Amino acid sequence: MSEHEKAALPAATDKTAHSETLSEISVSQESQKCNNKFGGGSDAAPTYTAIDGEQLMSMDIPPIEYVVEELLTPFLFILAGDPKAGKSWMMLQFCLSIIHSKPIWGFETNGKSVFYMCLEDSYRRIRRRIEQLDEVATNKLHFQNTSPLLRDGLEEVIEQHTVEHPDTSLVIIDTFQMVRGSIKEGSGYANDYADVRLLKLLADKLGITILLVHHLRKQGDDNPFHMISGTNGLTGAADGILVLAREEDNPNLHLLSVTGRDIEQKALTLEFDHSSCQWEMLACKSGPGICGVKVPDVIFAVCDYIKNSGSFEGSASELLAEMNENATPVNTLTKALNAHKDILHSNYILYEFRRTNSKKIITLAYCA
Repeated sequence: MSEHEKAALPAATDKTAHSETLSEISVSQESQKCNNKFGGGSDAAPTYTAIDGEQLMSMDIPPIEYVVEELLTPFLFILAGDPKAGKSWMMLQFCLSIIHSKPIWGFETNGKSVFYMCLEDSYRRIRRRIEQLDEVATNKLHFQNTSPLLRDGLEEVIEQHTVEHPDTSLVIIDTFQMVRGSIKEGSGYANDYADVRLLKLLADKLGITILLVHHLRKQGDDNPFHMISGTNGLTGAADGILVLAREEDNPNLHLLSVTGRDIEQKALTLEFDHSSCQWEMLACKSGPGICGVKVPDVIFAVCDYIKNSGSFEGSASELLAEMNENATPVNTLTKALNAHKDILHSNYILYEFRRTNSKKIITLAYCA
């Protein structure tokens, strides 16, 4: 968040005002007028009424209240990583930093209560880890190592906890698989989406962050967000995603890739310090596409070639031949050009791809 945005934040209000979602604000301020007009009331079944642009722009919508500045907003997040990669250590580090209002990796925390559902750990192990971290767990941090399943009482447990502890801003479910139950009929995508969507709606309703700890699949991928175990239904229903993956070039380092609504995409280089049992940040990059697909070398070779030649028009195989590039398959080049138009544009290269009756034509032109 920029300094200008921070300066624009109003004085803190009560939890209810901060936790309202846009849909709740719409009902409570403008749409509720229409509901009442047509006979609706607080006890009536909900109605759905559109608002116009003028009403939207006149609403008093509170700013987002971050749990961890620039990393965790309210609503539903997924943290995915390899088994035994240190995800639970990271979650405990988050918990203790938040309740003590201590920054984590330089990002400010909100100092509110946390509910950690550590479903794969005993209380003995959690206590030992807190002692290893040389931290104090106060009554703002609550633990639970057993839980009912999703649709079988989990939602009620979380909601009841927030009633008893209204200062709660973060609920961690470690791990998500522990509360999912048996496989249901239907497509994998539909089931994944429905499970995450159910918890997202709960997070929206309560105005809190729910963070699901999950696993990565065994197959690697240039795009870290494609490595999450399961279908795209999991990530499609989430508001934010964090992926903890080991660096290929240095097995001692991990890359935490972060993306989400209302969050600038980030890539944090982290190292686990075995003496302090904490994750330390070594570097942080941010910006659009920073966690995107790795750019293949042939794209930079194309940029160099077009800058020297000025332009090209022809098929992918003809372009590779002119570049004397024998290691790149024709289909790979076409896919890479289509996927990395932004790299071409940032190098002042116009790109066009079209199909004719006889072949596929690539047009490139240097316009600096």
